[in-house]
Amino acid sequence: MNLLALWLVVGLIAGGLAGQIVKGYGLSFIANLVVGLMGAIIGGVLLGYFLNIHIGEIGGRIIAEIINATMGTQISGEIIAAIINATIGAVMLLIIHWLVERA
Repeated sequence: MNLLALWLVVGLIAGGLAGQIVKGYGLSFIANLVVGLMGAIIGGVLLGYFLNIHIGEIGGRIIAEIINATMGTQISGEIIAAIINATIGAVMLLIIHWLVERA
């Protein structure tokens, strides 16, 4: 059950970040969740499996260390890596949606 809750949180954060990056404003709660979870699948499968690119692993560890040092928390680098990969996938999804919508 904790894994499901973790993926829901990652999806919400990634969807919110992707909405800010692509549209300049956040999406609704449900849209953030859907876009973020779909982005996690796209980012994980496309980047990790097919292209063998692991952007989030290095960046996740660095960002987690910065957050842990400044805020005194214990955030795992894997969680930050998952958020980064899901955000990349969600941004790709929103850009494709925007291109199809404009066509």
